[in-house]
Amino acid sequence: MSNIPLISKNLGVRAFAIFALTVFGLTGCKPGAPKAPAAVDPLDYSISLGADNITYKLEEVVVARKDETIELRPRVRIRNDTKEKFTPDQARDFKLINGSNNEVPPFFQALDPKHFVVPKDSEPFVLRYRVNLSDLAGPLYLEFRGTKRVVKDRKPLVEDRLPLSTSMGGQKSFVAVDWTAAASVGRLPPEGPVILTDEPAPTPVTPAPKPANEPGTP
Repeated sequence: MSNIPLISKNLGVRAFAIFALTVFGLTGCKPGAPKAPAAVDPLDYSISLGADNITYKLEEVVVARKDETIELRPRVRIRNDTKEKFTPDQARDFKLINGSNNEVPPFFQALDPKHFVVPKDSEPFVLRYRVNLSDLAGPLYLEFRGTKRVVKDRKPLVEDRLPLSTSMGGQKSFVAVDWTAAASVGRLPPEGPVILTDEPAPTPVTPAPKPANEPGTP
């Protein structure tokens, strides 16, 4: 009779061990194993991403071309929910990564102004990168404070989808990750931007003719 509690205790330990091994086997987790990296965030440009109360949305990506130079200008809107002024720095805060997992170096001009965002407010901020045709042959990702989003999907942007190269500079604006879709591409000629819309152009309305006056009426 004295061995019954010992047997019960051993059975309980074995049952717990089997349960633990089953759980770890089903979930693929192992004690002490590092967590898997976070997946690439949603494809929607309007999703807010960030960390430490600094977030941003991607509003559009302009592809500008002059001669053989191709420049990417992602326009982001940064939201500052901290108690201090935030001054974005492209080289520090953002990384553009191509399909080969290589960082595309940022492009600066000497007179680029410094932007800042006051607490509890948001401001637009334009990033600038010079890219090669090979960078546009695959996906592009934008990384900000450890979060990563898709800027362009894997479909290659072929030559005829690029803006025309002119002495004034040709531009196209992309508002979704599929840069080959006609609905997400708009031509921005040097004389000014066009409004992107998926709605059909309105049909001109011809006014109905006025009825003829009856005899005897002025």
